Amino acid sequence: MSLLEAYLLNLQASDDLNRNCWHFAAEGGSSETIQMLADLTPKDAVESLLRAASEPRKETPLHKAIDTKKLNPEVVRLLIENGAGVTKWEGNACNVSVVETTSIQTSRQKRAAG
Repeated sequence: MSLLEAYLLNLQASDDLNRNCWHFAAEGGSSETIQMLADLTPKDAVESLLRAASEPRKETPLHKAIDTKKLNPEVVRLLIENGAGVTKWEGNACNVSVVETTSIQTSRQKRAAG
């Protein structure tokens, strides 16, 4: 077991805003980190961790992955493949339109292109 794996033993922990390691990894935009979490997190816990909504904006890890300057389609694909729910979300951030698992657009990108 590597030092990083030993440090991440409690992959199901969340902070006082209900953010878990998937939220932080998704926001960071590293597909390698998402894959490592998928490999290390108990399979029966992955879906609930991916659907956990953080406070106060009720963001899931998928929302975090899309609403970041580090948007990485591979991270989005891995989250969806591992059970992240694809739902419409209205709020201060983005509306998610999934054309394919690797083709993600946000309202922010649409406005920039338009």
